[in-house]
Amino acid sequence: MTTQAQPDASWAALADLNDEQRQEAMLARFRILEDASEGDRASELAAMVAAEDAMTEDGIYPFTLSQLRAWALLSQEDLPKAQAIANGYEQVYVSLTGTAAWRRATVVQTIARLDLSAEEVDAIAELVPSLTRQIPRAHTNILEVGADEAEATRARHATAPLWKKLIGRG
Repeated sequence: MTTQAQPDASWAALADLNDEQRQEAMLARFRILEDASEGDRASELAAMVAAEDAMTEDGIYPFTLSQLRAWALLSQEDLPKAQAIANGYEQVYVSLTGTAAWRRATVVQTIARLDLSAEEVDAIAELVPSLTRQIPRAHTNILEVGADEAEATRARHATAPLWKKLIGRG
C-alpha cells in the first residue's frame, strides 16, 4: 500500500486566485517541474495531487479547469515536456485509491464536455488519452464532413418514404 504525500499548501493556495492568475501560476510551476529530476518531479506531483484531492467539490472544478487549460498551453509550447508532467500525474493517480482516480476522471470529463474548446480537448487528449477517451466528438462532425455532405444527408432524410421515417431509417 502506498502512503499518500502531504498536500502541497502552495499548490492548494492557487485555488484562491482568479482563473487567469491561477493558469499563469500553474504554468510557472509546470515549467519548473519540466526541468526537475524524475524523482523530484514525482515527489512534487504527489504533493500537488494530494492537495487537489483534499479540495472541496466546489473548489476542485475551477482549479481543474485552470489546470487543464494550462496543460493545453504547455503542450503547444513543448509537447514532450508536457507529456513528462502528465505522465507523472498519471503515475501518482495509479498509486491512489480508485475513488480519487474516479473523482479526477469525472471532473476532467465534465469540464471537457462543458467548458473546453475542441482544440483544448485535443491537446489534452495528446497528453492524457485515458482522461479524454470517452468524450464525444460529435460537435466537430460538421467540420470534418463538410456542410455540403450534411446538407445532402438532410435532403435524403426529407425525401425518404414515410415508413422509413417512422422506423428511423429515413
